[in-house]
Amino acid sequence: MAKSNINPPLKGRKYHYESIADLKNISGTKHYMPNEENREYWKRIEKRDKAQTGSDASKWFGPRLTDYQKFENALNMGWGYGLKKVGEMSKNIKIPQVESVKRKTFKGRDGDFLDIHKVNRGQFDTAWSKRKRASKAVKKCYTLAIHVGASWNVSAERLFWRGIATVSLAKALVTAGHSVEIIAYTADGGLIKGENSKKFYTVTIKPFNMPINLSSLVSTVCLAGFFRTCFFKAYLTDPKRCNNGLGQVINDNLPEEVLKRNGKTIDVPDNLMEDYLVTKWLNKTVSTVI
Repeated sequence: MAKSNINPPLKGRKYHYESIADLKNISGTKHYMPNEENREYWKRIEKRDKAQTGSDASKWFGPRLTDYQKFENALNMGWGYGLKKVGEMSKNIKIPQVESVKRKTFKGRDGDFLDIHKVNRGQFDTAWSKRKRASKAVKKCYTLAIHVGASWNVSAERLFWRGIATVSLAKALVTAGHSVEIIAYTADGGLIKGENSKKFYTVTIKPFNMPINLSSLVSTVCLAGFFRTCFFKAYLTDPKRCNNGLGQVINDNLPEEVLKRNGKTIDVPDNLMEDYLVTKWLNKTVSTVI
């Protein structure tokens, strides 16, 4: 039996994608999927709908998305149902306040900037101003890692809660002045015939230098079809033949060796299935990690 390892290298094999667009751009052509049997597998996913599967394909792609084309529309143009659902489910989430590291303006008799109008009015106590941090806390970089992999029996609502937790923490950190990136990943075992290894595939959903885009987050980390199409496409680019069923989802945290970052990585747990559990996790994370 082959020795178990993580992300074994192979020419033509790719584990990390810098953007959602990189995953979207993968097609079922020989250029992207050199293995013929893998290309045939992808064709079956593209054709998945009620007529082809004999069941409601929205259980595969996500609520209201009954075929691959509707899923693609949601991914590219926004998922209206998902945005509304996240809004409804987030109403009772209490986001904890993170101590701000932003600079604030302080006014007094000395400083860096003089307001001549206040001098003319005789308001000397507040004529000068300067900007400085209101607390001793310093700006940090945080990577939020969310496992978007899900077996066929994982409900869409469970994926919503994971996404809501991720978005809530990201908002709290950004509001406080920290830099945040969001990485979606999957962990798979038994993907390639004859290989006994764990494979972690990652994609940057939100880079450090970009603002939070709620529509983009909802149509990725909250949408079952994102894993079952975009990440499946990444799997099927492997030069070797993928096993039927594309292996098994492994519920492991993202190992540091897979995606090294200068900063703190926070793993979003996959057992957040109620609003009170999300709130509990947010409070614990802010009090013990931030």
